[in-house]
Amino acid sequence: MKDFNSIGNLYALVIGSRTDDFIDNTIELLGECNVGFVVCGDIYQAIAELAKKNESGNILVIGRLIELNKEESRFFQKAGEYNCKFCCFAGKQLTGKNLQDLTDIETDIFIVSEPDEVGDVLIELFEKVSNNQKFKKKHKISTSTKDKLLTQAEIDALLGS
Repeated sequence: MKDFNSIGNLYALVIGSRTDDFIDNTIELLGECNVGFVVCGDIYQAIAELAKKNESGNILVIGRLIELNKEESRFFQKAGEYNCKFCCFAGKQLTGKNLQDLTDIETDIFIVSEPDEVGDVLIELFEKVSNNQKFKKKHKISTSTKDKLLTQAEIDALLGS
């Protein structure tokens, strides 16, 4: 495991149980890609881990949408203060309510329906990091890294807001 506090590289904060196949596969992928990571059992441990950092940086938070979206999306808001990006595994459980809950969060959220799509998210973020770019606050939700990113107006239209 690489130093979580190093600056200028991509690091991952993986949230979930190591007995979860999605988490286990993600950890294996991160290791193959030489991405430093920390595994946290839940969002509360993840907040504590983020609080240990001295500054925000290139951090990708990975976990199941159902876990990351607990506490009325407060975890997204708190971790977003550190300019984290999120990769949420929704599987087949993505609903309009899930999307509605995420529309007010002001950071990038990549929602994947297949575990293999995490690699696509990593590739996209590697490009930013390799150009020595810090993550900047943006607001977009992607339902797949292969799909066009949805704008707020498109999300509202889909949800009938």
